[in-house]
Amino acid sequence: MADLIRSEAVEEVTDTKVAIVEVFEQEIPTSTLEHHHEDLASTQELEQEDRLSSLPDDILISILKRLKLLVAARTSVLSRRWRDLFRFCPRIMIDVGYFHQKYKDCEPTHDDLAQINANMVKMTTTMLSQKRPCPIRLLMVRFSLVEESIDIVRYVDNAMANREVVALHFSMHSEFEHMDCTQDDKINYGRRFMRFFDAGPRAFGGLSYLHIDCAVLSINDMANVLDKCNKMRKLSLHGCDFGFQSVLKIEHPQLIELTLSYCKFERVQLKCLPSLIRLTCNIWLAPENHEFLSNVMISELDLDFSCQRIWIEPEAPKLAGRWLQNLQFLCLRRIHDECDLDWTLFFLEAAPLLQKMHVEAWDHTICGHEEDATEEFKELCQQLYEKKSDSSLTWEAPADMKHYCLKELIINGYQIEEKFTRYIKRVVEAAVNLELVILLDKAWCQRCKLSPSVRYPRTEEERLLTKKQILEWSSRPIKIRIVEGVIQAH
Repeated sequence: MADLIRSEAVEEVTDTKVAIVEVFEQEIPTSTLEHHHEDLASTQELEQEDRLSSLPDDILISILKRLKLLVAARTSVLSRRWRDLFRFCPRIMIDVGYFHQKYKDCEPTHDDLAQINANMVKMTTTMLSQKRPCPIRLLMVRFSLVEESIDIVRYVDNAMANREVVALHFSMHSEFEHMDCTQDDKINYGRRFMRFFDAGPRAFGGLSYLHIDCAVLSINDMANVLDKCNKMRKLSLHGCDFGFQSVLKIEHPQLIELTLSYCKFERVQLKCLPSLIRLTCNIWLAPENHEFLSNVMISELDLDFSCQRIWIEPEAPKLAGRWLQNLQFLCLRRIHDECDLDWTLFFLEAAPLLQKMHVEAWDHTICGHEEDATEEFKELCQQLYEKKSDSSLTWEAPADMKHYCLKELIINGYQIEEKFTRYIKRVVEAAVNLELVILLDKAWCQRCKLSPSVRYPRTEEERLLTKKQILEWSSRPIKIRIVEGVIQAH
C-alpha cells in the first residue's frame, strides 16, 4: 500500500498541493488571506509549500483532517516537514468508495472488483500499522461484504487492542445495488457478516456505529450482535432479511438512533431502548400492521409510507402517550394523495412536547426501478404494496383540542383543495403558540421527471388568499411561507 501511495503521489503532488491550499484558504480568516493572496499567487510552487510548512503543527493537522484520506497520506512525501504530521490526524476514514471512483463512467469487471477489495485491505493494513503518538478519535471503515474483508476486521480488531480508539464505525455493504441482490447473495452476505463478527470481538465490542447491507440474518444472530456490541450508539439495517414470520426484538441500553430500511420481518419489538432518540423506518416489508412503538419513548420520529398503505394505526392519547410523551420532531413522508391527513392529528393530541411537524403528501409510486428489478423484488412489491383503501383510517380529534408547544408546521405537496384546507385549519386552531407555516409544492421526481402539481398556489393572488385564510384561523400572528421548493426533514 505504501508503494501505491508513493506512486500516486509522484503523479499527483501538484493536486495535493492545490488541495492543501484550498483547505488552507478555508481555514485561515479572510483578512489574513487578503494580506497574503497576491504573494501566494506570484510565488513558485516550492515557495508556496514552504509558506504552508512554516505554519504551526496544529493548523497543519487541522488542514489534513479536511482532506480525503489518500490525499492527506500523500502529504508525507512532500517534504521532511510533512513526513510525520499525518500520524497526528485524530480521524481515520477508510472508504472502499475511493477505489470505485475510477469506474464511475463504466461498470467494474469481476477482476476490477477483486483489485478494489485487495487495495482496500492494503490501505487498512497500512493506515493501522503506523505508530501514532495520539489516540484515534474516530476510525471509520466502509467496506464490502466479501471474503477478503475479514482481514480488515482482524486489523481493526488488533488496533482496538493495541491503541486507544475512541469511536469506531463499521459500514458493511453489498457489492451490488439492493434490488440487484438475489436471495443467495443475501444469504452469503449474512454468513460472511457473522464470520466477521466472530473474527473481531474487540472491534465489535467497541463499535459506536454499525451499518449492515443486504444480509439474511436470524433473530438469534441479531440478538447476539446487539448483546456483544454493547457500546453501539447507532444501528442501520438496510435490505436485511429476517424472514416474514420473524419477530425482530431490539433491546439495547446505549442505542440512540435506529434506522430500518427495506427490511423484511413480520413485526418488530422495541423492548428496552431507554436512550433512543431517533427512529427512521423506510419501506417496512411486512405483510400486516403490528404493534411497533409500544415500549420506547423517543424525541424524533421519521416515517416513510412510500405512497402506499398507512401501516400505523392511530391510538387514543392514553395509549399512544406512553411512547409519544417525549416526541419533539415528527416527519411523515410520502403519504398518498388519496389518503386523508386528519388521522395524523392523533400525534398532535398524544405528543404534548411536539415542536415541529413535517407532513409530505405524494401521489407517485416507485419508478425507474421496474425494468432493472429482480423478479423476486417485483413479486414482493406486488404482494406488499398492493393499493388498498385507507377510507377506514380516521381519527376524530376533540373540537376543542389545544396544543401549546408546536412551533412549526411544514407541508410538502400542498394543493388548493378542501382536504389541505381542513387539515391546516385544525392544526392552526389547536396550536395556540404556532409561529411558522410553510407550504411547499411537490418535489420533482428525478427518475421520471414527474411534474409538480398544477393545484399549487403559484400566482400572487392565490398566495395572498391562502395566507389571509390561514391568518383568520389563528389567534396570534404567524409567519406563512409559500415557496416552490422542497425543505429537507432536518
